[in-house]
Amino acid sequence: MRILISACLLGSACRYDGMSKGSPWAEALAGEHQLVPVCPEQLGGLPTPRVPSEKTGGRVMTKDGADVTEQYLRGAQETLRLCRILGCEAAILKERSPSCGSGEIYDGTFTGTLTGGWGVTADLLRSAGIPVWGESRIPDLLTGQPETEHTQEDHKRRGLQMRRTDREITDLAQIRDILSEARIVHLGMVDGEKPYVVPMHYGYSLEGEKLVLYVHSALEGRKLDVIARNPNVFAEIDTGEILIPGGDDPCSYSAAYRSVMGEGKAVLLESASEKAQALQILMRTQTGRDFAVTEEMVGAVCVIKVELDWFTAKSRPMQKKAKRHAGAEALLELSNQELFSILAGDRGVIAQAGLHEILKEYRAEHQKIDADLQTMVREILSKEE
Repeated sequence: MRILISACLLGSACRYDGMSKGSPWAEALAGEHQLVPVCPEQLGGLPTPRVPSEKTGGRVMTKDGADVTEQYLRGAQETLRLCRILGCEAAILKERSPSCGSGEIYDGTFTGTLTGGWGVTADLLRSAGIPVWGESRIPDLLTGQPETEHTQEDHKRRGLQMRRTDREITDLAQIRDILSEARIVHLGMVDGEKPYVVPMHYGYSLEGEKLVLYVHSALEGRKLDVIARNPNVFAEIDTGEILIPGGDDPCSYSAAYRSVMGEGKAVLLESASEKAQALQILMRTQTGRDFAVTEEMVGAVCVIKVELDWFTAKSRPMQKKAKRHAGAEALLELSNQELFSILAGDRGVIAQAGLHEILKEYRAEHQKIDADLQTMVREILSKEE
C-alpha cells in the first residue's frame, strides 16, 4: 500500500525547531509499504526552523501572535494534491501537530494542554475520504489490526471519556431510544472566533459506533456560510427532562434527563439521491412514518450530513416515582406519538384513551392537564416506569 507520511517521522529535520521526530516504527513500516514523505508546513511556504504554532478559534497562530492560517491551508491543499497524484491510500501524520494532528491537538495556549481536534492537513485529507492515523497506530498496521480512524475506545484512552461514568450509557439500543425520542439537535459551529448554535430537527443513522445526523435548511443562510468556512461541529441532543423537586433547599433541586452529544464534521450533500434518502430518514425519525420525497422537494432545500467522530450518551433517572392515576394502564397502551400529544395538551387523544374522567376531575380545579399525569407520561416515554 502507498501511504503518505509526515517526513519528520522518517528522520527529516523539518519540524518547527529544526529537528526530526524519527520513529523506528515508521522505518519498519517502510519495509512493508511504499511511504511518501511530506511536510505540509514547508509545502505551505513556512521556513525551518520556525516559530511554533497552534490552532485556536479556527485559525493557526504562532506563539508570537502572527496568523499563519493561509500557509497551513496552502500546505494542506498541496499535500492533498500530491496524495491524489501519487495514489496514496492512507496517511500517517505526526500526532498533536496543528497541521497533522489526528483527533487531538494542542489547544492554542502554548501550555502543552491538549484538546480534541484535527490539524489543518489531517482534516482536509479525511474530508477527501483518505484515512488518517497518528504514528501511534503504526504498530496496528504492522500487526494487521483493523485500519480505522480513532474509535470511541481510542477517545476514552486519550482522556475524552465522560466524567460521571456512573451516568454513562453505552448500550446502543438505549442510545437509539434517545435519538428516536428526541426531536431537536443543538448544532454548535464556529463562526470566525465566535460560537454559533442552531436548534434543528434531525434524522439519524446509528450503525455500531458510527452515528450520522441529517438536518435540512433553506438554500442559503448563515449556517451554510459558517459550515463552508469551518465544517467542524458539535451536536447535543436531550430528552425526558423532568424537574426533581428539592423542597426548601435550592441546592437539592435537580433534573432527570437523557442526552447524546459528540463532535464531528458537517458536509453539504450534493446528489439528489443522497438528499432524498436523508430527508426520508429525517421524516421517519420525526414522525415514525415513511414519505415519498419528490425531486421538487429535494431541490427546494439544502441537506446537511453530520458525521460524528465520537459521541457519548448520559442518563439521570428519576429517583422518585410519580403517583399513579387510575388511567395508568390505559397510558401504557398508547403509542409514543399519542403520549407526545398528551404532553402537548391534546384533550382529544386523552378522551380516546379513556382518560377523560381524569381530565374532568382536574379541569375544574386547575383548568389544565394535571402535572402528575404529565410526569407519568414523561416517565413512560423515558422508560423510567
